[in-house]
Amino acid sequence: MFYNKPMKLKNVLSFLRPGSIDHILLRRKLKRRSDMTDDIENILFLDYDGVINTDLYNYGQEPFNQTCMKNVEKLCREYDLKIVVTSSWREYRDYPDYLRKTGLSEEIEIRGCTEILHMFREDEIKDYLKKHIYIHKFVILDDIKDLGDLEPYHVCTEFEKGFDEEKYKEAKKILEEKF
Repeated sequence: MFYNKPMKLKNVLSFLRPGSIDHILLRRKLKRRSDMTDDIENILFLDYDGVINTDLYNYGQEPFNQTCMKNVEKLCREYDLKIVVTSSWREYRDYPDYLRKTGLSEEIEIRGCTEILHMFREDEIKDYLKKHIYIHKFVILDDIKDLGDLEPYHVCTEFEKGFDEEKYKEAKKILEEKF
């Protein structure tokens, strides 16, 4: 006989594909419940080109689009987000300095960057999420069209427009509805 009893979260974990975003998020939730730590963080995964750099002729150079930078800062302040850089700029540039020179406040913490695994961006972000279990909310700003399992947390920008007001509202919606 089948009983429709609610399952414990630990039991649900065994049904999820290891490495899937659902598996990662549930593991994080279980860990937080057991630790009840104060180290919970909210993260903004940030690409540069097509998000804050919207000038094709300025590709790989500063300064960035000021409107897009202001929207990034506004979002970070509103949701207490720390920045993790996912851009290819992390490989060959002093990526935090570019953000600061273009107007990102010192009050917004740049947590670091995803590890360079020479894989798809989706996999590098998943790797970061696996290694940093105390992330509560996150959103991804990127002009890459498909991030697989991470798509529900992804704001896909257009290169020429970047992180404009419309995309800012989309990011807010993700942070308010997904978590």
